[in-house]
Amino acid sequence: MIREFYGPFEKEIEKVEKELEHVELVDEVSDVQCEKCGRMMVYKFGRYGKFLACPRLSRM
Repeated sequence: MIREFYGPFEKEIEKVEKELEHVELVDEVSDVQCEKCGRMMVYKFGRYGKFLACPRLSRM
């Protein structure tokens, strides 16, 4: 039973992994200005959900 499931499942995983290589995540810009650099903050996703981050500092 496990072999019947795992064979097609493994092929599906490989297919999805190839498709995900081409996905680019774009940050959602907020209306909150960064106090340090003046740029508009962006929404990021972390362990505890969505949070605001400075786009300049988050690339370091």
